[in-house]
Amino acid sequence: MKIKSTYQGPQIPAQTKVRRQHAERFVFNFSFLTQDKKYNLDARSKTINHKVRVKMLERIWQLSQNDIVEVMAYPREQGFEKIPAADVRLSVHPEFKNSHRDEECDTDYWVFRLSQLGRVISKRNDNILYIMSIDASFDQYDHG
Repeated sequence: MKIKSTYQGPQIPAQTKVRRQHAERFVFNFSFLTQDKKYNLDARSKTINHKVRVKMLERIWQLSQNDIVEVMAYPREQGFEKIPAADVRLSVHPEFKNSHRDEECDTDYWVFRLSQLGRVISKRNDNILYIMSIDASFDQYDHG
């Protein structure tokens, strides 16, 4: 018994467009920055001055220029270092916890440096970095 197939392969329209895959890069979200004025962008903050703000913007620009794979390969002085949550003294924005985003993120914090001006503490959910705090006084965790 012979079975004759009528299958002619996949039907591809003549005008098929192949989409270019964009590189996966970090995006930065400030929605849940701590409410503690010492560590947020409040205009009355005495520790987050103009130099810190400019340096943070510069670093965010630098970290968003390359694929995540490349950025994660940077030395910690230029990229990120992972800090266990238990080692960080941080007042987490209540809405961050209430929205359950905390459960979607890595358990540890991801920190990037602002040279000698401070550190930015974030939580990571794939390519999203939630900026949680700006530590310009170097007192939110032991810097070794």
